[in-house]
Order: sequence, then C-alpha cells, then structure tokens
Amino acid sequence: MAYTYRDFGWLAIDYPWTTNAFSMAYVSNADPREVIAALTTRSLPNTKGLEGVNETSWEHFEVIGAAQLDTWTITVAPTSLAAGSDTDMAELSRGREIVSLSRDVEAVSVFTIWQDGTQVTSFDPLLRSAYTRDPNAGDWPSLMQTAVLEPDPYEDGTGDDGLHHIIDGSLAMAANHTGLAITPEFLRTAEFTCGEA
Repeated sequence: MAYTYRDFGWLAIDYPWTTNAFSMAYVSNADPREVIAALTTRSLPNTKGLEGVNETSWEHFEVIGAAQLDTWTITVAPTSLAAGSDTDMAELSRGREIVSLSRDVEAVSVFTIWQDGTQVTSFDPLLRSAYTRDPNAGDWPSLMQTAVLEPDPYEDGTGDDGLHHIIDGSLAMAANHTGLAITPEFLRTAEFTCGEA
C-alpha cells in the first residue's frame, strides 16, 4: 500500500501549529538516547506525546524529542531550527539511514535522505527543487508522485482542496520510503526522550 498526503491530514487537525513549523526524522537502528545525545547539547526531562514536546518548547525553544517506533527512532521538533545540522546528520547516519522532513515559519521545506554519512536526496517539496549539486540525486520526483504530490515545479502544486500539502505529503513520502507510518496514537502516547540543541 502506498501512502498519500491524505493519509496524514489528521496531523494538521490534531496539531494545527505543525503547519507553521515542524520537523521530524526517522533514524534507523538507533536508540532514542543515542539520537538525543548526538543532536543536542543538554538533556531535558522526558515527556509524553508530541503535545508534551511542544509544551516543552515554550521554555526550551530548540527542544528535540525522540521515541522508539519499531526499529526506528523518531525525532520531533516543534521548530525546524532544532532539526539537526547537516554535520550532525551526516555523523549520526554512519552505518544507518535517516529520513528527515521539516518546514519552518518562512515556508522553507526540506525532505532529506541520509545513508551511511552521505546525503543522497535533499529537496524542497514546496518549490520542487533539489538542494544537492546533482538535481537528479535520488528519485525524489517518484517519492512525490507516489504521495500524490506534483513534482513538476511548472505545474500547480496544490491538492484538490487548493492547499499545499508539505508536512502531510512529506510524512507520506517518509512512510513509503521506510515502510513505517506515523500514527495519531504514536504521537499522542509515545514517551519522548528530550534534549535541547
């Protein structure tokens, strides 16, 4: 089954603030504590659910939360500023894969795949342009098409409802690539190990 942006429309309903700024990463074969140690400079108390991580962000703007889902660690950050630098992601991806997605308050969107220390795909799903030197690096147009997003920057990129589906579309691309879909229950009930970048 291929996921589309429609499968993740619940995120903006349950967490409306994610349409302004949000980041998430799937980190394969990693423990949440290991991921938080790699991406943050200071430990924070654990919290329950995405709402708990968001509440923590009011006092700790660059909070990152990490929770286990199957063999992947999922990180969440209410602001994309805390998503992890390219240097951090390259190092953390050695011997594993990372799929990250983000959107900031200025509508800059990024979907990136790291494999064993190398950025193999990086593109903006809103502008539909590659960030890598090789615009053909990774098959990101196919990722977008499978998620029912228009990859051609010269075509209208809005959905049937007239909206751009950046975060929900990126979640669909991540689910299709990893085979693991984020669920409302996971984001509501997961115990997040937290740190501040």
